[in-house]
Amino acid sequence: MSTKKTLFKPQDFAPELFIATPWATAQDKSRGVRQVAEFLLQPTYENFTQPVYHTLYQYLYGHIAHYDRDGFWDEWFATEQQYVAWVEQAIATVGRWVPPELDSVEEIKAWIDSKDGYRQADRSWKDAELALTRWIINNLIEWVDVSDN
Repeated sequence: MSTKKTLFKPQDFAPELFIATPWATAQDKSRGVRQVAEFLLQPTYENFTQPVYHTLYQYLYGHIAHYDRDGFWDEWFATEQQYVAWVEQAIATVGRWVPPELDSVEEIKAWIDSKDGYRQADRSWKDAELALTRWIINNLIEWVDVSDN
């Protein structure tokens, strides 16, 4: 699978974007989302660390554990086609709780930007999902050839 190197901007996953909850600090969310994004840039099994796996199955996009890290890898990332399917599923998941009239990734991105979606997602890890989805749209859409949903 080809890889792409992209430098993160400090504002991409800054802790101040996130809302602390009783279960996670803003710094925890920032670190978790950044680790997932770093993995998505270099999607190899070696980079699919336990913290990346934990963040994905525990907090983001409604995943289930697939029993263990290996099962999750086999289900979502073992091939380039699976990786693309994961990106599509991540965008579609956020699409389930944004306004229903948004039917493309560009509209979802615009909604995130214009509505300060990070702050509207006031509990759980929804703010982290928005931050990661925005980053995916900005950095991976053309790379993985995901068409609008």
